[in-house]
Amino acid sequence: LSRLAWKPVMAAIEAREEAAKRAAQEAERIARQKKEWEETREKRMMEAQRAAEEIISRAKEKAVEAGAEIENAARRKADKMILEARMEIERATAEARTRLRREGAAVAAELAAALLAERMDGRTSEEITRRLAKDI
Repeated sequence: LSRLAWKPVMAAIEAREEAAKRAAQEAERIARQKKEWEETREKRMMEAQRAAEEIISRAKEKAVEAGAEIENAARRKADKMILEARMEIERATAEARTRLRREGAAVAAELAAALLAERMDGRTSEEITRRLAKDI
């Protein structure tokens, strides 16, 4: 009887051992696959991080370039405005000098005429006044 009962018990034990062995192998395979997936995920995360850093770096560079361009444009505009203001000042100064010369000459002529009128007769006074006006 022990021989008859022993064979099925041994077969069941061997089947159980085989099932446990297969389960252990499957667990090892799953663990290896999990490790590979984690390594792949980590690699992709690092690549994504590098790509993000590169994008940020390029964006910063472009921002610096844009800032420099804006600054240069503002400087050029300010320089142009300063040049135009200087030209306007020079024009106004020249115009004021011309007007001052004209008015000064007219005043001088009037003054000379008045002085001469007091000291000379009318004909001599008019002649000198005409000469002065002509010279001016």
